[in-house]
Amino acid sequence: MKFKKAKNTYADLIQKLKDHGYSKSYITRLETEINWLVRNQDRENVQSYGEACRIRISRTKSRDMQITYRRVYRTLEEFDLYGRYPAGVCAETPAERGSYWQLNPAFREVIDIYKDSGAKRGLKESTLYRTAFSASSFLLAMQNRGRESLNDITEYDVISYFVREDGRSPLSGGYRDTVASVFKSDLLKRWEK
Repeated sequence: MKFKKAKNTYADLIQKLKDHGYSKSYITRLETEINWLVRNQDRENVQSYGEACRIRISRTKSRDMQITYRRVYRTLEEFDLYGRYPAGVCAETPAERGSYWQLNPAFREVIDIYKDSGAKRGLKESTLYRTAFSASSFLLAMQNRGRESLNDITEYDVISYFVREDGRSPLSGGYRDTVASVFKSDLLKRWEK
């Protein structure tokens, strides 16, 4: 996921928050985190909003700041992926932003099949959203490596995505499990048809 365009992408969000009376401190915090993402995405090898949030949380002991980071990154993620504004702010048009919309048709179909399958199995909307977002981020990273379909993704691609070469801690087990759940569903049966 690339955050270089974040300043332009989020200009609309920031303006709407200002127009709807959100606190200056909250807006400033959003702008600070957008700038942090743009400046540090390569150095920190940030692949998703969840990962950026975990990095930021790990660097503070303040419970209040940890809560603030979660709220801010949830807002950024919701806006980027679904074009959803925080409560009290309405969008005039649907936005096509986020990793899902950057996927090629084959990878987008994988996410769509998972969502359909999960809805039929009675998964909660929040579970479907979180899992689809994580899987979209993973598939976008694979696409950025030149992989155009599931068959193109190698074991090395997967391992190198979850375990970094620079020796930094791998992504959380929860994140790995979330991404894996997409491929453990009946998705593969439907994909092969």
